[in-house]
Amino acid sequence: MKYSVIDISSSSLSFIVADVDGGSAEVIFKDRITLSLTQYMEGKSLSARGTEKLISAINAAKQKCTALGVEKAYLIATAALRQIDNFGEVHDAAAQATGMMIKLIDGKAEGRFDLMANSGYATYDRAVLIDIGGASIEICDFADPSEEGTKFLKFGIFDLNRKFVDDIQPTEDEAKKIKKYVKKKLAEAELPKDGAYSTVVLVGATNNAVYDVYADYAKTEGEEKRIDIKQFKKLSAHLTGDPGRSALVLKSAPERIYMLTTAAVVLNAIFKRFRPENVVVSDRGVKEGYLRFILENGEGEEYNFEGEPHEKSQPAPVKRGRKPTGKKPKSETRPDGAPKRKYVRKKKQDESVAGKEQSAPENADVQTEGDAVDGAKE
Repeated sequence: MKYSVIDISSSSLSFIVADVDGGSAEVIFKDRITLSLTQYMEGKSLSARGTEKLISAINAAKQKCTALGVEKAYLIATAALRQIDNFGEVHDAAAQATGMMIKLIDGKAEGRFDLMANSGYATYDRAVLIDIGGASIEICDFADPSEEGTKFLKFGIFDLNRKFVDDIQPTEDEAKKIKKYVKKKLAEAELPKDGAYSTVVLVGATNNAVYDVYADYAKTEGEEKRIDIKQFKKLSAHLTGDPGRSALVLKSAPERIYMLTTAAVVLNAIFKRFRPENVVVSDRGVKEGYLRFILENGEGEEYNFEGEPHEKSQPAPVKRGRKPTGKKPKSETRPDGAPKRKYVRKKKQDESVAGKEQSAPENADVQTEGDAVDGAKE
């Protein structure tokens, strides 16, 4: 049986597909759809256009899941939708158009799912997990997986950019202000310092993008993702002061041009406080942790793909010899009696999102970064 977990974040909609056998799961496919919801905010609410973009991205993910033979999917959202005032309206519009219910994950739970996905690092000496997002930062102590061991900072890269950065990337002076602000927030959170943590485990899409730039800058080799703190400090200085900094980011992580330098400044401040001996980067995050939670607890709002026309859409091919599979459609209606989405889309496409039965907009402007498991980045 194939399961999927789809995650709505501040900068993208990402998803995994896994082969599930009993309580074990093997991730066989990962993909990411660029979706910067912060560009569609009207005050503290997501605009109608932003809701349309979200629905389009969800349907694009559903199409790939259908082609891969996914039978159950779970749609979750973290800080990107947690903080908007009109979540109820956005949820209802997305549910009407896609059939999927959005499960909000709070900051503490997000940290616990990150820990569940990376439980193997618990054997490392004094290990701590760090996940930097667009609207929040989670710092989780592997030795204390309870809520007390998770620190949830209610700001992220986009918040810091709005507060301190005038242009695309922070200047040296702006970077100093960001570092001072982060240092203050770390102290207010009463996080330990000066060697309390020996190993830092970085997770999440932003941290993986930072590593990609670091690997190109430091010319690292090998499959294991490790960061040398002294080299990273040099990279942070390069990203905030060198005229050629943009070229480095555009080469390795072009989609993160607005986020990466600020993220490097934040990490530099965290490293200075913790003074760890080792820094490692993990490809597993909240989606893998949530899937494990579902398998262990049997809880979650699932979308059942039974009756979906698996042969109608084809995503990027899966590497390692795996081919999209799926059941043939059993009827012209879904299990709940609603017509198939293709008829609803054709009928409802001219109606607005808010307050109406909204169908999915066309996916022509949705950009995907599909890849197989070995090459996908969180």
